Amino acid sequence: MNRLLKRLLPLVALAALGQGCVTLGKHRVLKSRVETLEQRLDLMQKKFYAETGKVQHLLGGRISDLRKLSSQLGRLNASLGSKLSDLQADLNGIRGKIEVMEFKMQKAIRDMDSIKDFVDDKFNKSLSGLPPGTPKDKAAMYEFSLRMLRSGKTRDGRTILRHFINEFPKDDLADEAQFYIGESYFLEKKWAQAIKEYKTVESVYPKGNILGKAIMRLAEAALRMNECSTARTVYL
Repeated sequence: MNRLLKRLLPLVALAALGQGCVTLGKHRVLKSRVETLEQRLDLMQKKFYAETGKVQHLLGGRISDLRKLSSQLGRLNASLGSKLSDLQADLNGIRGKIEVMEFKMQKAIRDMDSIKDFVDDKFNKSLSGLPPGTPKDKAAMYEFSLRMLRSGKTRDGRTILRHFINEFPKDDLADEAQFYIGESYFLEKKWAQAIKEYKTVESVYPKGNILGKAIMRLAEAALRMNECSTARTVYL
């Protein structure tokens, strides 16, 4: 038995030694692999940090540019707002001036109309001349004047009627033309001037066919003026 043990011990020792060599070799291989992985990981980290730095630098520049652009846009917006405000103020001022000019122009037109009326009333003459489109033919001219009166253009109608009487004083329609001159003032509610023109019918055309109508309208105009005595002389 002892002899057998003595023979087996060397074999056991060799087996144990061989197993230890195998374990040590694996350890070295694993260690080498770990070192390689660590190197690769370190390299990857360095590349990652490098790329991250580039991105941060790039973004940092863009962000700075964006901030500058935002600031410029803010200043531009403020400047534009100020200019628009000034422009609006200028426009308001211009509108005000235009309104003043329109008011003055309208007043000047009214004043001119008043002067025309004064000359027309006092001197039986028109400052405007014949209205555009007035026919030269006698009959057409007369009908045109009546259309002016019916359309509310009493001054134009009156101007044509006066011209008709001046051009054709002996015409059969002259007394009617004079009557309608009175009618033009009647339509304008200028009673005193209407009465004056109706009286002209009576004095200049005492035998005219329109005389009776002129006298009745004279009385009506007198009533509108509360001149009852004048109206009474007509009716009585």
